[in-house]
Amino acid sequence: MTESDILLTVAELAVAFGGFATLAGVLGKPRSIDAAYMNASRLRGMLESALLALIFALFPFVPLLFGVDPNASWRIAAAFFLAASIARVVSLFRRFAEIRSAGASKGWLAIVVAAQLASILVLLIVAIGLSGEHAAAAYVLSLFIGLFVSAVFFLRLASTLLASQLPDNKEADCGVKIVRPSNSTISASG
Repeated sequence: MTESDILLTVAELAVAFGGFATLAGVLGKPRSIDAAYMNASRLRGMLESALLALIFALFPFVPLLFGVDPNASWRIAAAFFLAASIARVVSLFRRFAEIRSAGASKGWLAIVVAAQLASILVLLIVAIGLSGEHAAAAYVLSLFIGLFVSAVFFLRLASTLLASQLPDNKEADCGVKIVRPSNSTISASG
C-alpha cells in the first residue's frame, strides 16, 4: 500500500466516523441536561478529530501538486497539521473545566489529551526535519492518533446514548456508570 493509498483510506475513515457520530448524536435522546451537554461535547470532539484527520490526510497532496519535493511536502503538511493540533489542544483545555463539571471522566480526558500531545510531538519531529526518511510514516502515525481520538469520542458518545435508551430498571453493561437521582431519571456520566 502506497502512502497515497493510506492517506485516502484515513480520509475515508474520518468521514465515516464523522457521519456515524452525527447520526448517533441526532438519534440519541439524553435524559438529563448534563448528559445532553456531555453528548454535545463528545460529538464536537469527535467531529473535530475526524475533520482534522480528513483535512490533513489530503493536505500532503497540495505541495506535491505545486512540484515540491516529497520530503518537503511531508514537512510542510506536518507544520500546518501541528498548528491545527496545537489550536485544538488549547481549545480542549479551555473547555476542560466545563466538561469536568458536567461529569466527564478524568481518565478519558487524560487519554484524549495524552494522545493529542503525542501527535503534536510526532508532528513537531516531522516539521523540523528530525524524522528524516521516515517523515511519511511519522505523519501517518499522527493521523492514526487522530483517528484513535475520534474513536474514543465515538465510543464514549455511543455508550452514553445506548445507556440512555435503557428502561429505568436496567443497568448498562457498556462502560457507563448509571447515576439514579432521586427523581428516577437516568443520566450517564463518564
